[in-house]
Order: sequence, then structure tokens, then C-alpha cells
Amino acid sequence: MGSDCQIKGVVSIPVIAANFMRSPAQAERQLEDGTQDFIGSARSFFVDPNWVRKVESGHPEEVKRCIGCLYCMRSMTENAFKGTNGQCALNPYLGREAEDLLDYAGGGRTVVVIGAGAAGLTAAETLARRGFAVKVFEKESCAGGQINTAGSCIKKDKLKWCIEDLLTSAKKLGVEIMYGTAVTPEMIEAIDPYAVFVSTGGLPIRPASLKGSDRSNVCTAPEIILGQKKIEGKKVVVVGSGMTGLETTEILNECGNQVTVVEMAPEIAPGTWFQLIDDEMSRIQGHSTVFLPGKRLMAIRENDVLLEDVKTCVMETVKTDEVVLSLGVRPNNNLYKQLSANRPRVYAVGDAKASGQIANAVHDAFNAAIALK
Repeated sequence: MGSDCQIKGVVSIPVIAANFMRSPAQAERQLEDGTQDFIGSARSFFVDPNWVRKVESGHPEEVKRCIGCLYCMRSMTENAFKGTNGQCALNPYLGREAEDLLDYAGGGRTVVVIGAGAAGLTAAETLARRGFAVKVFEKESCAGGQINTAGSCIKKDKLKWCIEDLLTSAKKLGVEIMYGTAVTPEMIEAIDPYAVFVSTGGLPIRPASLKGSDRSNVCTAPEIILGQKKIEGKKVVVVGSGMTGLETTEILNECGNQVTVVEMAPEIAPGTWFQLIDDEMSRIQGHSTVFLPGKRLMAIRENDVLLEDVKTCVMETVKTDEVVLSLGVRPNNNLYKQLSANRPRVYAVGDAKASGQIANAVHDAFNAAIALK
């Protein structure tokens, strides 16, 4: 905002500034502060093209907010090579506005959605728009699923906005949400819904085949992120350098640990958009973190880990007190398998189907919900 003030002081024409517009209140504040004369925004309208209409009608609480995930940037760059449009992680309609995506054939038929994470709530919202009577069951006391973990990382709390905004929209559409309820096949049989959407997320991978993975000094990344395990002033090996691994490393650094990151791929954070890596590394590089790409974890022992160089097969050891596994998640789909074996129209969506990012979960759930006949 300082640069806006400086510009205003040296020009005699109106100033328009485009910055990360988080809310209507922010826009008003910047105008009132006199730092600019007009508000410019792009990503805010990707996620919610009705931003202005909602604010103008007196319902700013219905605005869906950009979470700054940069999926739009990545998709526009990558899709340009394929001749297709950019996308928004939270708005599956973007670039598909000319398509007749929603038919309103729900007819009040009951659909059960199991899990109130990003995928489950997207499915619930979309089905409700189509005229289905939607019941969402969530085993925890609040919505969010794995977003609650991701949003608990340092400077990542705005990821939780997507859950808040999906809840607002779903409730307005009449979706019924029951918390603290673990669904069983017997419950589904008693309700006898027209269709079931299983959005039970994923479980952190802790390979039983990895020697030493069951040791007491081994935990998974979500345990660190959610504060379920505290590690301070120790030597720690983090296995896996995806965004979760890097975010976990940042937390461990802040707790005074000496961290070594082990990655089997030849580069750190393989497949991750470079702007996300740059942002995370800008905070990690202030610490003495050691990165070991191209190394395969072979075993976890009492005081060290055994690594193998992927190219040369040469073995080496790294001394450590604690090991944190950040190897992704596997689908938590046991309930889906049980239900789909005995009922028609049972669909796994999001990480319960295949692990991915927020965009994958949202778009997968949306596509499944509009395809229900």
C-alpha cells in the first residue's frame, strides 16, 4: 500500500491498483484510506463472478473468496499449450460458462454426502442447486477435512476460507449437515437415499514395508502440522519434499530443530508450481535446512536413517533423533467399497477416489454431481 501512496503523491490523475482483494471491507478501506481511487481485481472474480452483485445487494457474506492457491496461474500457463482455458480451483464453472452444466432434475430426491471437506461440500452445493435434498454427514465436530490440516500451516490459514464459503452457500441452499456422525452401511440402508457421495478423504501414508516405520520416533506430517506431536531442538529428517513436506519443515525450523529433507526425485518439490516453491523456500532458507534430493529412504533406525542414492545405489546414513514422513495420502475408501458393493449410484469423490490438490477435489466432486442422473 505504501507504493500506492507514493504514486498518488506524484501524479494528478486517478490511480487504480490491483492487489489481492480479500473482501469488500478491504476494498472500502483502501478507498477510504486514499491510497487509490479505483479497485482492480482479477482472481477475486475468477472464483466468484457475482462478487459485485452480492455486495451491491447487501450480502457480502455470500462472496466466495480467493484463497491465493495460484491454480489459476498454473492452469493458464499449462493449458495454453493445449489450446484450452485457465481454471480456478474453487470455481469449476470458469471457462465453461457457455455450457449448460446444471439440469434441475433432482426432484427432491435424497442424496447423502459422507464427509464435509472441500469435495463433499462441493458435491452437496452442486446437488442442492440441481434440486436434490442433500444430507451431509461429517464424523468430526466441524467441516474441513484435510483443509483443516493444510490451513494450519504457517501463513496458510486463508485456505480455510473455501470451507467457510462452501458452508455458507450449502446452508443457504438447504443442505442439512450433521456433525459428529460416523456413517455405517446400516445407516445408509435405513435412509435409503437415491445416491451416495463418499468424500472421506485420504490417510497419511506410513508404509508397513519400510523397515522402522513403526518406531516411536516416527510420525507423519499432519501430526506435526496439527500440533499432535511437538519436536523441539532436535535433529529431524523429513521424508518427502512436496508442499506438505516443505510446510512441515518450516514448522520444525521455527521450533529450533535441525532439519534434513530427503527426496527420492532428482529435484525438490517435484511437480509443484514454482511460485509456491519460491514462497515456501524464502522462509525455509533462513535456516540451516539440508536438502538431499535423489535419495531413497531404505530404513529407519534408532539414531539414523539409511539412504540409497537413486542413480549410483551408494548407501549413506544421516544421524537423526526424529523422522517425519510426508509421503502423501492414500484414499480412505473402505466405506465406499462397502456401500458400492450393495447399492447403485455410489460415488467416491476427492481424495477418497484419488489423492490430489484442492482443485482436483473440487472439480472431481462437481463433475460427479452434475453427472448424476
